[in-house]
Amino acid sequence: MSEPTQPRNTCIYGKGEMSALIRSFDWEKTSLGPIHTWSAHLLISVNLLLDSSFPMLIWWGEDRIQFYNDAYLRILGTDNSKKQLQTLGRRGEDCWPDAWPRVSELIERVLSSGESEFVEDEMVPLYRNGRMENVYWTYAYNPIRNMGGVPEGILVVCTETTHTQERLQHNEEQLKRVLDHMAEGVGIVDRLGKIIYSNPMAHQILNTEGFKFPERSSNSPEWYNTRLDGTRMSDEEHPTTIAMSTGKPVFNYEFAIERPGLDKMYLSMNAAPITDAKGEVSGAVGMFMDITKRKQTETELRASESRYRTLFNSIDESFMLIELIFDAEGRPEDYWIREINPAFSRQTGLTKAACNQRARTLMPGLEDLWIETYGQVALTGKSIRFEDYNKTTKQWYRAFASRVSEETPFVIVVFDNITAKKELEQRKDDFISIASHELKTPITSLKASLQLLDRMKDQPNTATLPRMIDQANRSVNKVTVLIDMLLNATRMSEGQLGLQLERFNALELLKASCSHIQTANHNFVFEANPELEIFADENRVEQVLVNLVNNAVKYAPGASEIYLKAEKLGDRVMISVRDLGPGILAEQLPHLFDRHYRADFSGMQYSGLGLGLYISAEIVKRHGGEIGVESTPGLGSTFWFSLPGNIELQQGYLQGNLT
Repeated sequence: MSEPTQPRNTCIYGKGEMSALIRSFDWEKTSLGPIHTWSAHLLISVNLLLDSSFPMLIWWGEDRIQFYNDAYLRILGTDNSKKQLQTLGRRGEDCWPDAWPRVSELIERVLSSGESEFVEDEMVPLYRNGRMENVYWTYAYNPIRNMGGVPEGILVVCTETTHTQERLQHNEEQLKRVLDHMAEGVGIVDRLGKIIYSNPMAHQILNTEGFKFPERSSNSPEWYNTRLDGTRMSDEEHPTTIAMSTGKPVFNYEFAIERPGLDKMYLSMNAAPITDAKGEVSGAVGMFMDITKRKQTETELRASESRYRTLFNSIDESFMLIELIFDAEGRPEDYWIREINPAFSRQTGLTKAACNQRARTLMPGLEDLWIETYGQVALTGKSIRFEDYNKTTKQWYRAFASRVSEETPFVIVVFDNITAKKELEQRKDDFISIASHELKTPITSLKASLQLLDRMKDQPNTATLPRMIDQANRSVNKVTVLIDMLLNATRMSEGQLGLQLERFNALELLKASCSHIQTANHNFVFEANPELEIFADENRVEQVLVNLVNNAVKYAPGASEIYLKAEKLGDRVMISVRDLGPGILAEQLPHLFDRHYRADFSGMQYSGLGLGLYISAEIVKRHGGEIGVESTPGLGSTFWFSLPGNIELQQGYLQGNLT
């Protein structure tokens, strides 16, 4: 007697279309066999699937035979529902030929690892409702284990997220349209700093190809970022990286981009972090603009300012920027000093504190002429050059004034203190007058002597002839001395005065310098060690000493004694000439050795070109020595000079300064 056959629907308890279909399906024709032979864990899984209102399907066995529930069938669409009913009990590969490579890979991975895998919002094209649709799925592949814990099948729990993705995609498309039309460059990076989006303006600014741009990070060998000072900038310093690491936005971050073969580009960037649904930073967006022209302009302005400031601070001419002040009738009454340079301070004594001060406040005695002149420049725009004597400062100035612009009452004034030049011109005029006078006297005398001699040539008078010849010789000698003095002064200024160094006795030098003077009013007193020697150009040094002695005799006519002294002081020899004359005023002392300077001794007139002390000073300096004077009015004067006292010192100076 055979055993009764168990009804096919005994083990499937669910209701619905798929439950009925599974119960009525002939499973004996599949690798699974009749339902009553199925393993308990397969039956439990199938019943669980059929009872669930959430879309599910099962892959089972080596053929990956699939089961699915009514909820899954509904998301496939009406047309596909009927079609999919015919796939029951068939191999998975036959049911899903297009998607099977991806599906089988997931199945095998879960079966081999025993671990679930979750996939979110994956797009899987699906033909449903009469057309091919891009359908998005979120699903999990979970292992179904036997009693021994070994996975034998896969339970797939899934849900369609197409509507959510479509809404998200719509929003993204709207955002992309906005970004694509922005005037700023926009770039979006992922958490690793990889560029995942860049708008057209970004490529226009950076001159890049759109399909290549997303392949690079913010810093790479062929494209690197630098700080404004030119040093390399690390990826950690990039604004998007800072925004991601701090979670805070970055504003107006300026840096440069360098690319081989291209000019450096400067950018200003704002960056903000992008967060996901959990609030975790998932990337960053950066918006930037090209500021290269602005930076170049700033650099040029700084360079121009630097050049201007260097010139402004280094020129010898005084510079001031002034702002004219006009009264109610439009007449200039004062001016503000807005800016001055160091030369201005040196020449006027006014410091930077003078800036933004009124001229009349700083210089109460300022003449109206200066203000009126600058006012006319400001009103007419006509620049002016002029020279004038400022009674307030008692100085001569050469000035140039020019208006800055028509719209403002600012005037630039460049001026120079030419007092020394004016004094020099006056001295030259005086010198020419004196030289003419000094040369005229001996030449007139010489001419008279020659005329007399010419008359006497046929009837010579033995008593008169020697006197005329002697007079002519004295006149010629005086002219020769004057011409020689002029030539020496010229050689001095041109650096052509040569020296013939030798050793000679100091005391003999003192005596020789007075031998030409024959006067009963002066007594020369000599003080020197008879053994003291000097190593120098004897003729030149004697010329200096003779000039000092002549001056002592000339300017101290009433003094009875003149003292000449030579002594050894350290490594130098000091020589001095002291008289007991009227002395020299303190304000005249600094100018005595200037070229063409002639001191005024209380109205007394003396002949001379004003070159003697100048030549003497130059001779002493050429020897490496020093010259000076000490004088007290009413007590006389002492002129002195010092020379190196040994051969080595003198030769060392000449070797270093004259060759």
